[in-house]
Amino acid sequence: MAAIIVAVVIGVAFLFAATYVVYMYLISPRGYGIAEIEFESTRLWPVIKIIIENNKSATMTVVAVFVNGSEVTNDPYPYLYPKLPVTIQPNTRVTLQIENFRWNWSTLGTRYAYNITLVTEDGTIFTKIKRAPDAPL
Repeated sequence: MAAIIVAVVIGVAFLFAATYVVYMYLISPRGYGIAEIEFESTRLWPVIKIIIENNKSATMTVVAVFVNGSEVTNDPYPYLYPKLPVTIQPNTRVTLQIENFRWNWSTLGTRYAYNITLVTEDGTIFTKIKRAPDAPL
């Protein structure tokens, strides 16, 4: 009987440790600022997705988004979703989508790169450059 209780306690401790590891390394944000930039081409329009992470203990509010130095203003396009300002709670991720932004596929002869800049309410600036994906065959 004692062996069963010890095995159950060890099993519960292992399950808790595994859940904690999965949360810390796969789910919870590990960075602060722009984590990733993704380019998509949907049937309706091209999209740039910006994944923002906030691993700090305070909220972060994004008030401006720039692509290659031009501000995304929703007037009339490209369209930013969700609309600014966007508040990101502590230890969370948010995905901003710039819809109907005409980005170009990279080719063998020409490589296109896009400089994404975010400005927060407290004046912090995050910048990341990402090369556009190669054109599909």
